[in-house]
Amino acid sequence: MASPRAPILPHVELQGLVPGRLTVGAELDGVSVTGDVSGLLAPDVRALECELVDVVADDARLRGGSWADARWVRVRATSLDAARTVLRDVVWDGCRIGALTLAGGTVTRVHVRGCKLDYVNLRQASVTDLTVEDCTIGELDLGEARLTRVRLVGCRVESLRLSGSRSEHVDVSGAGSTFRVEGLDGLRGVTCSYEQALHLAPALVADLGGHVAT
Repeated sequence: MASPRAPILPHVELQGLVPGRLTVGAELDGVSVTGDVSGLLAPDVRALECELVDVVADDARLRGGSWADARWVRVRATSLDAARTVLRDVVWDGCRIGALTLAGGTVTRVHVRGCKLDYVNLRQASVTDLTVEDCTIGELDLGEARLTRVRLVGCRVESLRLSGSRSEHVDVSGAGSTFRVEGLDGLRGVTCSYEQALHLAPALVADLGGHVAT
């Protein structure tokens, strides 16, 4: 089997930004947002060449928005609902989020690095060119997602859900060696390490109706 193709990384250079704020249906261009937006209900935000820096977004709902050529730096939230959001050429750096919902969204050329995410919901999302680097993730839910060129590097993942997902050039070998997998059928098209394969072997045998003697 050929090695999986590496994701294309986003190229984000932001200069000359001016202060801005998130509001319902806002169309942002070249702004920097900071501060506390906890509890904000602001669907359909359109942001181009913008950044969120040191933002607290507890229980914020940013559904159906679009972020292109953008950067999120040290965003903190107990939960953040961004279902059906479009992310294109986006960098997330040093974020700390409890429950992150991106279900049904479109993720293209996104680099997530140095983040701690307790639960990530990407169910039914379309994901192309996603790199997750040096992150700690409690549960990564990719159920029924379409995944193309996805790579986890230097990460620690506790649980991975793949039920009904379709994968091409997906590499989870850098996700640690002892994570749990739900939906073993979703491993088709996924590259894992030898140590991960050994760890998953008993579950694979049981899924096929077999028994591992001890």
